[in-house]
Amino acid sequence: MSSSLHDKRILICADASPVIGGGHVMRCLALSTELHRRGADIAFVTAPGTEAIVPALRNSNSRIHETASLFADCTAIADAQWGAAADLAIIDNYAVAAPEERFLRNAAARIMVIDDLADRAHDCDLLLDQNLGRTADTYRALVPPHCKILAGSTFALLRPEFASRRPAALGRRLSHDHVRRVIVSLGLSDVAGISAIAARAAAAALPDAAIDVVVAPAATGSPEIVALADELPLVRVLSSVEDMCGLMIAADLSIGAAGSSSWERCCLGLPSILVVLAENQRQVAARLDAARAACVVVAPAHCMARQLTASVARLASDHAARTAMSQHAASLVDGQGVERVASAIADIPWSAISR
Repeated sequence: MSSSLHDKRILICADASPVIGGGHVMRCLALSTELHRRGADIAFVTAPGTEAIVPALRNSNSRIHETASLFADCTAIADAQWGAAADLAIIDNYAVAAPEERFLRNAAARIMVIDDLADRAHDCDLLLDQNLGRTADTYRALVPPHCKILAGSTFALLRPEFASRRPAALGRRLSHDHVRRVIVSLGLSDVAGISAIAARAAAAALPDAAIDVVVAPAATGSPEIVALADELPLVRVLSSVEDMCGLMIAADLSIGAAGSSSWERCCLGLPSILVVLAENQRQVAARLDAARAACVVVAPAHCMARQLTASVARLASDHAARTAMSQHAASLVDGQGVERVASAIADIPWSAISR
C-alpha cells in the first residue's frame, strides 16, 4: 500500500509561459495527482497566464493562485487556504535558488526542489532531478547535508496512464513495420514557429502519412499553423489535448522537444527525432542520443527543415532501427517515477515539523 499523505498541506510553485513552455507545470501536475490520491491537500502558485498555456491545470484537484510576487505572497496564500503554513512547498523554477528558498520557509515547514540544471545552491530538504545520467553526487555540494536527493530517469514524473498503457504501446511498436502516423509535439508554446517547420518536413518525407501537430490553444491562430492546416490535408492541428498518451501510442514516429515530454515518449517506446529548443535541453538530447533512445537534429534555423526531412526519411525507412530505438528508450523510463517520488515525500520526517 502506498504511504499516506493524509491532511498534508502542499504548495506547488511552478510557472508556464510562451518562453519557458509548459513542462514545469505538466510534471508538477503529474506529481500532484499522485499526492492528492494519497490524501494531500494541494494548492498551485503560478504566474498570471499559466492556465492559458496549460489548460489541464484547471481540471486538477487543486486550488490555483496566480501571483506575480511568488516570494511575497506564498505565506499569505498558505494562511488564506489553511490558516497556517504549508507542510511542504515544491518549487519548480529555474530562477529560484537558496536565498529565495530560505525565505519560503516562512510559508512551508519543508522545501522540495525540482531542478534540471545543477548550476546553483539550494536550501531544501528533498531535491529531484529526473534527467538521464544524473546522480546524487551531481548535487551533493549544492544542497544541505540532510537533503535527500532523487536523481535519474527512474524518477521521471509521468501521469498514471503512461504506466498503465505502456504494455500495449510497446506491443504495438513490434507489430507495426511502417510509419503511418507522425506526432509533432514541440512543447505547449510554439517557439519560433518550429511546429509548422517540423510538420512540413515530415510531410515532405512521408507524403502519405497522417501528421498530428500538438500546440497550445494560443498558437492555433498563428499564420504558420493556419496555413499548415489549410495546405496539407493529412495534417491535424490539435490543442487542449486530453489524451496525449493515446496520441503517442497511435504514432509510429515523433518529432519532439528534448524537454519533459522526452520521458513520456521513452516510457511508450516511441521512436523520436529531437529538436533542441532551449539550452537546458541540450544535455538531455545528447544523453538520449548516446543511449540510442532518440536521434537529435542540431541545425541552424535556415536549414532545420532540410535536416528534419532527411532524418524522418532515414528513420521511417529502417524498421530495425526504429525497433532498437524503441527498446532502448523504453528501458530508461518505466512510468513508475511519480510513485517513487511521492513515496519519498511521504517518508519526510513530518513528526519533526512543528504544526
